[in-house]
Amino acid sequence: MKRPRIRAAKFGDIPALYEIIVETHKRSRYAEGGEINEKRCKALLVQSIQRHGGSAEGATFVAVADHGDGLEGFIIAVLQPIYLVGTVLEATDLFWIARPDAHATTALRLLKVMHKWVPVGAIILQANSDIISDIELSGRVLERCGMHLIGHVYEKMKEKPK
Repeated sequence: MKRPRIRAAKFGDIPALYEIIVETHKRSRYAEGGEINEKRCKALLVQSIQRHGGSAEGATFVAVADHGDGLEGFIIAVLQPIYLVGTVLEATDLFWIARPDAHATTALRLLKVMHKWVPVGAIILQANSDIISDIELSGRVLERCGMHLIGHVYEKMKEKPK
């Protein structure tokens, strides 16, 4: 597969972005627990593309990996106050997805372009869980971008009372 071009997302990409999210959800461990809400998902995509590229609180970054015949991955990140109440901004990804058949460098290139967007002085925080992909592989990609492990993610499903 040829190496895709990384570019800013356009509103015309929304159907393909939604399709990638749905495909990814089906591969995730949450597939049995419900579906993706199409209206909510597309609203998030529209809002993210509208706010793309800024450097202040609430700004987003949306980049896609486009190989000419479609999209093979994307990243959406947001700038927000640390802990949502601090004075320092954090940049965190909402989605960072490369399709299983994507070019070997796609995930890394999407991450690097997102990190380049982050304003000086902001903290980049990215979770690394096994919900969708191999944490060892994604961890190596994050480390190649200069990130280091600062904790773990824990999960618990609250069940209905019997």
